Amino acid sequence: MNVYELIPKLNWKQSEELQLLAIKELSIVTQYEDLLLLARHSELNNKMGWHNCAIVLKNIGYPAIGPVLHDIVNDWTMDMNWPGYLTIIELLRTVPTVELVKVVTFVLSKVITYMSTDDTWLYGLYYLIDEIGIEKEMNKDLYKKLKNIIDSY
Repeated sequence: MNVYELIPKLNWKQSEELQLLAIKELSIVTQYEDLLLLARHSELNNKMGWHNCAIVLKNIGYPAIGPVLHDIVNDWTMDMNWPGYLTIIELLRTVPTVELVKVVTFVLSKVITYMSTDDTWLYGLYYLIDEIGIEKEMNKDLYKKLKNIIDSY
């Protein structure tokens, strides 16, 4: 299987048959490098294929996506209007709370520290935390800081 050839076939401009075939073949990916290509938004894995890519990641599921969990949370929460965002939320519901909180905390700390004006990304993280129901497990000060930023918009 050539992941570099299959990922572009996830593009919504491809035939439905080709998209479904690519989803099926990519849903058995297990190698870290291949998972990384699916987890990160890039020139290869562009916006027109994100919805299908999210389906692939959900099909692969946890714990197989564990090694790229940080990349998934980091890239897929940047804008909740992007294709695939809600499918990724469904995937993240299957991750053990302790592990998910650790990753979300790291990404949120980075975004608040270095990109505190990126309200779209902050809202994507806020929605993730709220939708999955992990706000009580989050660092209280960090979550309060996020909530104050969100409430100020």
